Parts: sequence; C-alpha cells; structure tokens
Amino acid sequence: MLQTESAAWREGFQRLVSDVGMGHAGIVMGLEVSRLARNNADWQRLLEICALADTLILDEDGVYDLSC
Repeated sequence: MLQTESAAWREGFQRLVSDVGMGHAGIVMGLEVSRLARNNADWQRLLEICALADTLILDEDGVYDLSC
C-alpha cells in the first residue's frame, strides 16, 4: 500500500469516528469491522464512541449494541 493510500484510508476512519460521535450514524457495518482501525487503541476508541452515541455495530457474526 502506498503512503498516500494509507493516508486516505486514515482520513476515512477519522471521518467515520467523527460521524459516529456527532450522532450521524446509527450503525457501523462491515465484513470484519475490527479491521476498520489501524490498531487496538483506535478500535477501542471507535467502540467507546459507538457506545456513547448509541450506534450499533454489525459484522458477519451479528449486530452489537454497546450502549447496553
């Protein structure tokens, strides 16, 4: 992966986190959602924001409501 592609991917992840945090997303969907983040800290941050914003997470295994 080229550095510019990596930077573009990173901007996409930051936009996802921002949209979730502002309540603009009701669900985050992906085949392997744990791969959305570059590292565990980013993944944990996204999970925490989803919980605070009442945003569901969906992957091939099911739907997760972290706000419970």
